[in-house]
Amino acid sequence: MTQLIAGAGTVTAAISTEGRTASGDVMPVEIIALEGDFDLSNVRHLEHVIERGIVAGACDFIADLSYVDFLDGAAMRVLLEGWKHAARRNGSFVLVNPLARIWRAMVLIGLSRTFATFASRQEALAYFSRGDA
Repeated sequence: MTQLIAGAGTVTAAISTEGRTASGDVMPVEIIALEGDFDLSNVRHLEHVIERGIVAGACDFIADLSYVDFLDGAAMRVLLEGWKHAARRNGSFVLVNPLARIWRAMVLIGLSRTFATFASRQEALAYFSRGDA
């Protein structure tokens, strides 16, 4: 597990092997939990965690936004870049529980059409294990 404390925000990342494919194979998913505020001053830490997941071979990512109070445009761009990396590897990058005000900003800039969102990590893991991703 990796944890980076970046000013007003904390990023924790770990590979989850809780999920299983329909054939019973272990399904590794990079789970990134964010907490606090993310803006230009600390977004590099989020980029670093996503890059480490990519280097480690992760194709599927869950970004848990349950405890995020603020995301600026730079942070949203990093999430979008993570989504693009996952898509290039035939994977998915999904979001868990963004606050209403953060989701509204994503709707206004068009990102809501890009990301699948779930109410919990368990729902997101189930999405991957069903093969819906």
